[in-house]
Amino acid sequence: MTADPLLQFLVNYLDEGENKKRIIAFHHENIDAFWTYPASAAHHHCYPGGYYEHVLEVANNALTMLHLCVLDECRFTPDDLFTAVYFHDIDKAASYVPGESFRYVFDSEPATHKQLDYARELGVELEAGESKTSISYKIDCAKDGEPVDPFKVPRYLHRYDRLPMDDGAIVCSIAAHHGITLSEQALSAICLHHGGWSPLVVGSKYTINPTPLGVLLHTADFISSHCQNGRSLGR
Repeated sequence: MTADPLLQFLVNYLDEGENKKRIIAFHHENIDAFWTYPASAAHHHCYPGGYYEHVLEVANNALTMLHLCVLDECRFTPDDLFTAVYFHDIDKAASYVPGESFRYVFDSEPATHKQLDYARELGVELEAGESKTSISYKIDCAKDGEPVDPFKVPRYLHRYDRLPMDDGAIVCSIAAHHGITLSEQALSAICLHHGGWSPLVVGSKYTINPTPLGVLLHTADFISSHCQNGRSLGR
């Protein structure tokens, strides 16, 4: 596996042109953040670097399933697919400023002495820099008689200093700040990548039918978040 396999997807599958150059430049600007931030605050891929591994799993899953799609009938291209894969969760590890997440912030509030003492009583193995969030998870595991899963120890919190926005709007805004254009196919798939849980579906009184690309992205994303959680990469 190359040092940056996600970059290879961009190089191999995006159409040649200015948009590809800008996406690759964006990738280089934000790669450290991709290896810093999680893909969720307390669920799948919630560990540092979980964002990169989640997007890589989604890309691998999408590539595996791509041969099931008849592109002439599905009306999307590999460029549409891997642009959608790359940007579907971009606000989790990028913003308008390189190195900053639009959605998450590191949980820097240390665990209290009371929490630490209680954790020791329960036999919890402590690490340096335990936060209130991480120690709470470990205490709950000890109380329930469950082993601590290093893939599920939460280290980040949601940011509340940002104005509320729809996920698709945030993705578009971040891309626009970097001069990147998203096709209608890619953007529709991004807006519906949560499938039936997508706000566009939940909040509509009409039936919203995802495109074939939307179905493919949702399936690849769902497999990563609910079945793989970083383990598919051999960690």
